[in-house]
Amino acid sequence: MQRLMHDTRGNYGQVRGPGESGAIQYDCVPMFGRSRFFQGVAPELLRQLAADGTRRRVARDTELFRQDDPSSTLLMILEGNVKLIYLTPEGGQVVLGLQLPGDLVGCAAVFRKRPYPATAVAASDTLVISWHASYIFDAIAGIPQLSSNALAIVSDRADEFMSRMREMAQEPVDRRLARNLIRIVEKQAAVAPGEAEARDISMSRRDLADLCGTTLFTVSRILQVWERAGIVQCGRRRVGVLNPDRLRGVAAGAGIVR
Repeated sequence: MQRLMHDTRGNYGQVRGPGESGAIQYDCVPMFGRSRFFQGVAPELLRQLAADGTRRRVARDTELFRQDDPSSTLLMILEGNVKLIYLTPEGGQVVLGLQLPGDLVGCAAVFRKRPYPATAVAASDTLVISWHASYIFDAIAGIPQLSSNALAIVSDRADEFMSRMREMAQEPVDRRLARNLIRIVEKQAAVAPGEAEARDISMSRRDLADLCGTTLFTVSRILQVWERAGIVQCGRRRVGVLNPDRLRGVAAGAGIVR
């Protein structure tokens, strides 16, 4: 994996502001409006936050930050997706989740001033905007709504983690896989409502297997059954969800396809 180098301000690569030559021009405000962290914040403040962030395009497999590093930078995905990988003491890897456009990456660690609990790696070519943690703390102190939103996010992340642990311990693999695919589709649809691309998941079978805590063979076998049933369509490093309602049925344990 490549690794982005950041300076002492927490910005990646050569720092360029929005008005400088070579800067990436991207209107972040609409995306901010769909983020839990920025909900309820006045548009003029959102524009200031966007202007103060650093936009960077990163290639697939680029490491954004590493597990146990100090949480010096908060990132938000504008395009593409990022997977969170937990590195076990034995050297293994567990994919904890897939972060999509509109998601904050490393937010719980930054808000709690703790080291990053996992390694973040671009799962596709990705555009991110980043801020140094000290800037975020100043923003939270000056904008009460951000403080409230940050507390809610930390609580939600803890609940989400516990829910995923219960799924891993109690549910069969086909239900876990269906549930994860539906989660991703619904999150993508929230960012791009009405677009067919929202049902197209850019993720390899290996990553899906890691996300579900199972083997590549098991995920491939289940996807082949679903593809024959017209529920999904598989390609290289992608899964297209053709029938989300039927997939929800699998996730709920009703009408499981064999």
